[in-house]
Amino acid sequence: MRYLTLLIAGLALSVAGASAAALNRSPEWEPEPRATAPAPPPNPVEQSLARPEPDPSRRIVIARDMRMLWLVEGADTLLKTRVAVGSMDTLSYGKQSWRFETPQGVRSVRGKEANPVWVPPLWHFVERAREAKRPLVELKSAGGYAFPDGSRVVVRGGKVGHLLANGAFIPTEVGDEVVINGILFVPPLGSENRRVAGELGAYKLDLGDGYLIHGTPHKDSLGKAATHGCIRVGEEALKFLFENVSIGTRVHIL
Repeated sequence: MRYLTLLIAGLALSVAGASAAALNRSPEWEPEPRATAPAPPPNPVEQSLARPEPDPSRRIVIARDMRMLWLVEGADTLLKTRVAVGSMDTLSYGKQSWRFETPQGVRSVRGKEANPVWVPPLWHFVERAREAKRPLVELKSAGGYAFPDGSRVVVRGGKVGHLLANGAFIPTEVGDEVVINGILFVPPLGSENRRVAGELGAYKLDLGDGYLIHGTPHKDSLGKAATHGCIRVGEEALKFLFENVSIGTRVHIL
């Protein structure tokens, strides 16, 4: 009996010693650390709204996917409004091709103008001719365009018109499309017919390379991808931008 007691005591001491040794040495296997969900990627809109700028800190932030514009100063939001941005459509005419995209990146306000006049690019007339299923002719200032009946389409006094064979000149009203004998003519640059008032709203902010922040008579386009690359803004928001944004202000397009 005494022997059995001593044997049990010895076994207990051996187990205790082995356990102590196990605690003192590095284990050959350790449980895997519990996996944690990766941090969500940073939101570029939130980053740009919160990012301080060099003095002056006032800046414009435009989110193309959200069709939103903010005017921010430091961490304060001065204006938040819906906008229309580029449609991402493409258009080809002869050897020319256009993609109507609002470009991503950082720009600056290069100029401001009240009551701006729009000079439509060639793509505008290409679109209008296709919508109306009319032939399109780019009118040159010199020589004009001759019809078989001896009449011509010419520019006189800065206006495009129809010069009849008897010498009578019928000018096309400024603001109207130049459609003569079923043909849509592209007025030459510099002519009064190539200048369209009201299409850009009451103000424009020039971002360079032909891109503008401007108003629009097409108010139902706000909140949509509907422009040819410019940023359309509602009337009240545009007035606020014009009065509160200086030339040189940074414009972040996301």
